Amino acid sequence: MAPDPPWANRSRAFCLSLPQRPERFADAKAALQAILLPIELEMFPGVYGNDFRHHLPDLDALEESMGCRLYRQWPICEVEDVLQMKPELQSLPDWKVWEAYINWHKCWISDRASNYIDFYNRHLKLGEVAACLGHFRLWQKALEEDLDVCLVFEDDARPSVDAVQRLVSELSALEAGSVQWDLIYLHSALYSKAAEVPVPGCKELLVAGHRKWAGAYVVSRRGLDKLVSSGYDQCIFPVDDFLPALHSFHPRPDIRELPCVSNLCDNFVALTFPQDAKIVQV
Repeated sequence: MAPDPPWANRSRAFCLSLPQRPERFADAKAALQAILLPIELEMFPGVYGNDFRHHLPDLDALEESMGCRLYRQWPICEVEDVLQMKPELQSLPDWKVWEAYINWHKCWISDRASNYIDFYNRHLKLGEVAACLGHFRLWQKALEEDLDVCLVFEDDARPSVDAVQRLVSELSALEAGSVQWDLIYLHSALYSKAAEVPVPGCKELLVAGHRKWAGAYVVSRRGLDKLVSSGYDQCIFPVDDFLPALHSFHPRPDIRELPCVSNLCDNFVALTFPQDAKIVQV
């Protein structure tokens, strides 16, 4: 029998869930424990947005209480929002400004780009801010625990019965090939058009394109170091945009220029299971 890889005893799975929703918390714990053995599972309490609702609409007070800062230029709902980001477009008529904004997303699959423009650039809800902060605090905990491999599941993620076996096989191949990596998507949606290339020596893993959905992923020790030191907690915007911006082209120039993104984007390696791998269902 082959010896366990060096990371085997310093790995853990975390499920990000709210104790304030006890039935969902318990269901997730029971489902994940049954599948993830022998990997240790820790239920990680998420940030409960309603605990901070009384601060609204005072964003300064909200940020102070939550211990974070928001990226307040995130919403792109009007032409004025685009012009704030790109003042050099001021001379154009409104329809041309909005057309330019839409054209930035031509690098993405068209139907996903359309949905993103129509819905995902709206103002963040308090629960979404809390969810982003929950991911960041989980990364902090994993780094403090000196973990080499950290599996992250939101509480509606359900790995397949062979998920652990397949993941361990791929991690062992990465170790054998001395492949440096920061993040592996277990469940995500591909937005970019370019084909994702296979990782040498691996049966399933690909070099990730622009992928969204942070419901299930794996982070290495190297990745934890980068995420925790990035300053993301002082510039909160959707984690589904933050993670892919670190390793692939983001259409919004303001996101590309944020220090928490620009300081990492040249040295962050993300891999992914294929679109049809079904290693995790949500």
